[in-house]
Amino acid sequence: MLTQYTQEIRSFRSKEKPSFSLQYILAKPTDLQEGEKLPLVVFLHGAGERGTDINDIKRLGIPKYLDGGLPIRAIVLAPQLFSRDIIWVTVIHELMELIRLIRDSEPNVDVQNVCLNGVSMGGYAVWELAMSYTAEFAAIVPVCGGGTPWRAWRLEKLPIRTYHGDADDTVPLSETLNMVDAVRQAGGKPECILLHSVGHDCWDWVYEHTDLLPWLISHRKEKNE
Repeated sequence: MLTQYTQEIRSFRSKEKPSFSLQYILAKPTDLQEGEKLPLVVFLHGAGERGTDINDIKRLGIPKYLDGGLPIRAIVLAPQLFSRDIIWVTVIHELMELIRLIRDSEPNVDVQNVCLNGVSMGGYAVWELAMSYTAEFAAIVPVCGGGTPWRAWRLEKLPIRTYHGDADDTVPLSETLNMVDAVRQAGGKPECILLHSVGHDCWDWVYEHTDLLPWLISHRKEKNE
């Protein structure tokens, strides 16, 4: 059964760096109950969805399916970068400021269940956010993105699932494999799902034919973590 969502478009300006701003979609179940606690799912778009039209982020990933409903019950935060001169990994701290704002101000968020998903450029940001703020997240799913393997030891205990097409000629498969291998060498147990003969735009198949979203929200941090 799909959950139907209401969607609100909001603006955010960083208090730490006032020159940085963005707009975002905040989506909640239409039948959200007072006192109900739900996972906060953060989705980070790819390079092609940057701009001033918020509807551009509905081309792919979680936002694409919001209008028709999602197979999970959660609160969804989907920000959009205004400028094509900026990539997510250069504004990680400002992005974390936004995530904390929503987490702490929305009464229906389960603060022990904040999770990350992103594709391509957003996949890189998922890795970077998780390594920079490891204790903040319950689980992550980067899709066709990479990171800095020498820092991946920080993700040893974090539930991780990755997806990548082995025919990707935009983001090499090695970007995901290097991160996965580094986490495993540190003692972690990330899942790595390779899509054979699939190129960079693997996301539609991933969201429509896998349990990515139910898996993502199934994890909660322990309160003492």
